[in-house]
Amino acid sequence: MEIIDGRLKVQAPGVLPWESGSSATSAASPDVLGEGDYYINRGDVRHYYVRTEVGLKAWAQYVSIGNWSANCTLLDDITMTKNEDGSSNWNPVGRVLDAASNWYLWETYEGTFDGAGHTIDNMVVDHSAITWGGVASSAAFIYKLRGTIQDLTIGENSTFICGTMNHTSSTYAASFAGWFESGKIINCHSKATIKGSYIIGGIVGAFYGYVDGLPRDDKSQVIGCSFSGTIQRNYPVDDNINNGGTGGIIGRMYAHASRSVRLVGCYSTGTIINDLKCRYVGGIVGQAYTDRVWNDDDFNAKVSSVGCYSTGRGLSSVTSATYVGGVIGHVTTSGEEIGKHEHLSSYWSDYSGAAVGQSDVPETNATLSLGFVDGSNINWETATADMNAAIKTWNADNDNLCIYHYEQTNGTNNPPTLVEGAPN
Repeated sequence: MEIIDGRLKVQAPGVLPWESGSSATSAASPDVLGEGDYYINRGDVRHYYVRTEVGLKAWAQYVSIGNWSANCTLLDDITMTKNEDGSSNWNPVGRVLDAASNWYLWETYEGTFDGAGHTIDNMVVDHSAITWGGVASSAAFIYKLRGTIQDLTIGENSTFICGTMNHTSSTYAASFAGWFESGKIINCHSKATIKGSYIIGGIVGAFYGYVDGLPRDDKSQVIGCSFSGTIQRNYPVDDNINNGGTGGIIGRMYAHASRSVRLVGCYSTGTIINDLKCRYVGGIVGQAYTDRVWNDDDFNAKVSSVGCYSTGRGLSSVTSATYVGGVIGHVTTSGEEIGKHEHLSSYWSDYSGAAVGQSDVPETNATLSLGFVDGSNINWETATADMNAAIKTWNADNDNLCIYHYEQTNGTNNPPTLVEGAPN
């Protein structure tokens, strides 16, 4: 270890917590740390351990200069300082300004962010004044993810807003990842307010398993997550855009070629406000979609959701969407080739419409086992038992990846919550 400018730089294989002097600045610099923040050099990349907003921004800045696999672990809850004018106090990780073109680049984070059970609150990403044309953008904690986010909560005073769009651009608004390519998001929870114009999700905007460079049998997943905030479409979708989707957990799930995208043991008790034009709205997923590589015989794309539920808040007031579903707004595929859809043991309540707004996939390729909790034919006690059983079955085939189960902590007549421990 060595001392640099009065601060401790640690190079060691293990964790060495330490207390530094107070920091006089909150500037986003990879070398400016706050009280109790530190990093460890692991090979050529730092691993940050942070308990302050200064340390969190130091990690983000370190990632943005090209260290896309730099890990970060929270040591405490962080309440960020809001700007007086309400403007952004956070730049999504991976959103980097290219000086030569003066355009923002869309880089991919490939490391692990471990919230360690802590909460980040007062985070603001406000792109409402930006009109995107010809580029894609997202308002979220991480811009574009090909890695892991785990054990993190985004607090109720946080806001993520994407601006307007036209038919040549795409915007993605969510709490954790605007665009999720590969990896896992586990035990992440949000109470934030999210506003967008194209694809919007409580946890993830676009869950896209189709990117070149990934293993052909890549399986990515969102597991044990929940959303209890507010989602609002703040701009209408352009007439030339036919894919805009809004979902309580994920705006759009997309599986390409032989890859799989999977949603397990997640729920939304949040409110969806959609008073402007939109294509697809679902209590859990806005749109589930499979596609193939052109002229590729190896086609086994699969979109699946298991043991999820939505309380359907706001869905009954959605009148401007093409398709609205208590669970999924639209289940579809592309072209003559059809991938697999499995949506099992998932439930919704407080919305009298169908589980799926529209399905374009033949029954031979879509397994839909979805139930409406009306209190008489199906109650929350029955639904809870079925969701746990489905997660247990899924775990048996997937190395027990879901280590959470549902318990009715608020009584048998109310929706359950997730607790640690795989279903028995």
